[in-house]
Amino acid sequence: MAGRPRVPIDKASPRTVRRNKGLTNPESLVVTKPVTPPAWLNTKAGRECFHDMQVPLIQAGILQTLDIPNLSLMAQFWSDYIEARDIIRADKANIAEYVKACGRDDLFAFMMESLRQYQALLAKFAGSPIDRTKIVTRAPKKKSGVEDIFDGGAK
Repeated sequence: MAGRPRVPIDKASPRTVRRNKGLTNPESLVVTKPVTPPAWLNTKAGRECFHDMQVPLIQAGILQTLDIPNLSLMAQFWSDYIEARDIIRADKANIAEYVKACGRDDLFAFMMESLRQYQALLAKFAGSPIDRTKIVTRAPKKKSGVEDIFDGGAK
């Protein structure tokens, strides 16, 4: 027999168990009640975005404590976008008039970069219909006939 020897079945099984771990959320990490935004997120728009985004994620059962920093950062980018937009609107000018009058587009570039960063983080939370199509959920394991006998037939 040429080539690599076959791995015995008893040694191969732990590797497949490790590789095919279930994707269920550990109960200790799942956020079940709304949390307060971090202290550094001190703008009104940022706090509103943080609250408005966490509620549906909590209701869906997919928000974990590890997601809170990304959610906070996303709210900060939204706040930066709103602040820059409001500065431009304060002059009662649209963006093209603002850039022409000021001669620079630094604020506009900052506004668009904040929006781009917000949308990138929003994609991580499946914030658009296209992103939601990428979500993969695992079906619960099908019980064998023997398990049904021992658990009393409860389903």
